[in-house]
Amino acid sequence: TSRKLFREVPEACDNTLWIAERANVEIEFGKPQLPRFPLPEGFVDDGEYLRHLTFDGASQRWGAQLPDEVVERLAFELKVIDDMGFSAYFLIVWDLIRHARERGIRVGPGRGSAAGSCVSYCLRITDLDPIAYGLMFERFLNPGRNEMPDIDLDFDERRRGDMIRYATEKYGADHVAQIVTFSTIKAKQAIRDSARVLGFPYKLGDDLAKAMPPPVLGKERSLAEAFKLSAELRAARDNDPDARRVLDTAAGLEGLRRQWGVHAAAVVISRDPLVEQVPIMKREADGAIITQYEMNGVAKLGLLKMDFLGLRNLTVLDDTLVHLRAKGIELDLGALPTDDPATFKMLQAGDSDGVFQMESEGMRRLLRQLRPDRFEDIVALIALYRPGPMEEIPKYIAGKRDPSKVVHLHPLMAEITADTNGVLVYQEQIITLLQKVAGYTAGEADLVRKAIGKKIEALMRKEEPRFLAGCREKGLTDDQAQTLWRLIQPFAGYSFNRAHAAGYGLVAWQTAYLKAHHPVEYMAALLTSVKDDKDARPKYLGSCRRMAITVLPPDVNESDSDFTPAPGGSGGVR
Repeated sequence: TSRKLFREVPEACDNTLWIAERANVEIEFGKPQLPRFPLPEGFVDDGEYLRHLTFDGASQRWGAQLPDEVVERLAFELKVIDDMGFSAYFLIVWDLIRHARERGIRVGPGRGSAAGSCVSYCLRITDLDPIAYGLMFERFLNPGRNEMPDIDLDFDERRRGDMIRYATEKYGADHVAQIVTFSTIKAKQAIRDSARVLGFPYKLGDDLAKAMPPPVLGKERSLAEAFKLSAELRAARDNDPDARRVLDTAAGLEGLRRQWGVHAAAVVISRDPLVEQVPIMKREADGAIITQYEMNGVAKLGLLKMDFLGLRNLTVLDDTLVHLRAKGIELDLGALPTDDPATFKMLQAGDSDGVFQMESEGMRRLLRQLRPDRFEDIVALIALYRPGPMEEIPKYIAGKRDPSKVVHLHPLMAEITADTNGVLVYQEQIITLLQKVAGYTAGEADLVRKAIGKKIEALMRKEEPRFLAGCREKGLTDDQAQTLWRLIQPFAGYSFNRAHAAGYGLVAWQTAYLKAHHPVEYMAALLTSVKDDKDARPKYLGSCRRMAITVLPPDVNESDSDFTPAPGGSGGVR
């Protein structure tokens, strides 16, 4: 039949059959396809070179005579990394960070669970000492989970493009791409679009959209949820045929992909040319190469996905240091004291305009109530100031004001929550608790924490008897064990990754320190970072007024293209 239909182009049928016979593709999922890292002469494999770099960096971090604890930790981490086949991954990240530092591109001190790795610390991928801060490697790379590690990299937002360009030059333009992201049609938009396309008056779609219940934590409700919660929407659907038609049409559109964009951070680097791995496209506007699979698809194929994030606060820190250098002041952010009284005094007053993670009205109120006087308080606030754990903040503050009021369920809990005033704040504390109270290894404990946190019922049912038995072996009564198991449930759901909180706490501290000690230079850099933001600019101009810093108008003789400390040391910003 086909040959008869297309008899004027007989080769079309042959070609169709030829394509069908060739179309036999087997895609292997979950097998890491890391790019090959070019090794210098004298090194035979990735693991050997990584070990060399790690111990070279360790002597710079801890001195020539390494403490036994450090040597043991590094040996353990390197073995896990090598056994899991991820040595090349660490070398790739090390090389990117090395390039950034050599080119004067400011890099964040580390975010996410990667800060729990001593190898990352030795390679200067992160700047927090995991041993001093009590951060766990298993929270980052767990042999029991067998997942690709995930190190997110923060750069000065102006230089993110430079880092993508370097990766492209190093691994080849046909091996590096940015990753597509798809936005979907949400319920309100589906309602308005359906009303418009079906030809109903604008008011009908608008009224139905306004009857949707308010979003929760910024997440819009689905239509199914909305019908349960909104009597007005139910009445419209049941009593008005036009409204029903609009809502039924909207239900069919909801969740469909609306348009594509480029993920704000994600970059993929492949071992083989990308055209052999994923469909790709070229963006017309700038020629950027972008995958047509979104992030999860790229990860399932085992390709290396990395997040290159542009962080405005790193830009502000860098500009402040440039202004200080112009005055002859050299400052090393990595060496700032974390017990500075002037910085704490500023934060205790709730004066946190322009301080990373601490600007919201709620956070200011907490700073005034808590009166932080140690870096640990900053880390805890970043972890606690979110829906869920917020409920524990009054308990944290009360425990800080009067340690005698802290009540522990069990003496072991006192040791684990000593730094957090009796409150379970961090995922790492849950892992330690499971280790000490029920005899789990750190790797097993992290898997259990994840199962409880994500409410994986089958795994929780399987683990409960083991937990209770482990508690009995450690000398707990059955009542204590049952109470502990119940207590862990909500905390595992909303406890925060301490490594991430500590990394962001360090950036928060650096921004606060510069604001407290060098306000003119800091505010000039901050205003520059928001010079194109019509909402943020007036806010920080107001901050300058409150700080008695005069912001001078443009001047043909003195102005730069950005906000700068006024020449002559007047204490103003030009």
